[in-house]
Amino acid sequence: MKIERELAESRQRYLGLFEAAPDAVFLVDTETGRVEEANPAAERLLHRRQDEIVGMNQSDLYQSEIVNHFGQESTEDVLRNVERESTGLWKQQVMRQDGSLIPVDVRADIVEVAGRKMLQAVFRDVSEREEAEKAVRESELKFRTLVEQSLTGVYIIQNGVIQYVNPRLAEIFGFDSPAEMMEYGTIAELVWPTHQKQVIEFVQKREDGALEAFEGHFKGRKKDGNPVYLDVHDVQSVYNGRPAAIGTMVDVSERILQERELKKNQLRLVTAQHAARLGFVEWDVQNSAVYLSNEIIEMLGLDGQEGWQELNLVTHVVHPDHREVVRERLVSALKGELPFQLDYKVIRPVDGETIWVRGTGTVDRDKEGRAVRMIGSAQDITKEKSAEIQLRNSEEKFRVLAESSPVAIMIYQETNWIYANPAASVITGYSTEELYKMKWWNISLPGPQRDGEEPWDCKIDWKRG
Repeated sequence: MKIERELAESRQRYLGLFEAAPDAVFLVDTETGRVEEANPAAERLLHRRQDEIVGMNQSDLYQSEIVNHFGQESTEDVLRNVERESTGLWKQQVMRQDGSLIPVDVRADIVEVAGRKMLQAVFRDVSEREEAEKAVRESELKFRTLVEQSLTGVYIIQNGVIQYVNPRLAEIFGFDSPAEMMEYGTIAELVWPTHQKQVIEFVQKREDGALEAFEGHFKGRKKDGNPVYLDVHDVQSVYNGRPAAIGTMVDVSERILQERELKKNQLRLVTAQHAARLGFVEWDVQNSAVYLSNEIIEMLGLDGQEGWQELNLVTHVVHPDHREVVRERLVSALKGELPFQLDYKVIRPVDGETIWVRGTGTVDRDKEGRAVRMIGSAQDITKEKSAEIQLRNSEEKFRVLAESSPVAIMIYQETNWIYANPAASVITGYSTEELYKMKWWNISLPGPQRDGEEPWDCKIDWKRG
């Protein structure tokens, strides 16, 4: 009686668990595959009443295209299948009454009920979990797509070791792939030696929690050993359950090199300014005052030092022959008709010497479009003007001599004739226009080679009338 009572109590507890279980539970005859019992959760899962479920073959629970684990196998085969799957757990899809498919995790065990061996199958609805996993995968895909295609380098560092880099960061450091960069070693190996101490201290502070975010720059070292200059934006985060640093790096090497080149150019400009006697001037239009650099004061032979001067003091030194054209060009620049750019003569008050000056200027205007100031430069070009005059005189002498010479004088550049005097036309029989259209070899033929002659000696092929 005691044993029967305990069995009854055990049966009652089992039925209580069976009925209250949150997962669908089916008891299946292992020989026929017939569903003998189903709990309320099975009704909710399949959208069927219990009396509709009981009597179904277990194969009717699954998607028709899917081969189930058991089918019409014998009890021995069922036992072997369950034992072969150590956890007795697999993924499956069950079909509801309306034909919709629901993903489930299935756990199967062989149990003895009232002296019969039954297959107890527990189906857990994982549709919400799979939807959540799908959303996570889609979110991760979006993040990965964004990061993988980013023009900015992205990294994750943990304990000084690189855990992730995107393709752009690998490219910045000269690696063929992110995997190659991550196998390279610690972040310290990618830092220029003179910056390693600073970066290591920063990484330590990040791991200690002393810094939550960081923005700065450092000098890195590429795979090939060359330097790379980087701007860094870094925040504290969590990766795989542990503190990590996640950030971005932007290659600013071009900007740094340009800044350095700009400083060099500025130094060169200052040096050239002194060497070329080039000065700068600012004209305050409303107050009729000009700011002159030391170079301009020295160039124009004025008294005083760099600073503001009266406008009349400057215009007075312009050569009388050029005062009107200078005034006209300044007025035109103020009206916005033409930029100020003019070569003109100046008489230096200090010694009476006449020099040539090349002036340029740009006008700044207020919101109403009125001219408020002109900023420009002035350069002593006396030597250039003198050389220009000498060149013109020399060219004139050559032209007169060449034009009156009875000897043919011809000049070619690369493959074409670019000058021929009148005698050349008379001697060759070609007009000047014809000669300019010809290659030099069109009127030259190889001459007979004689002893002592160079192989390129040639004779003129005269035009025959």
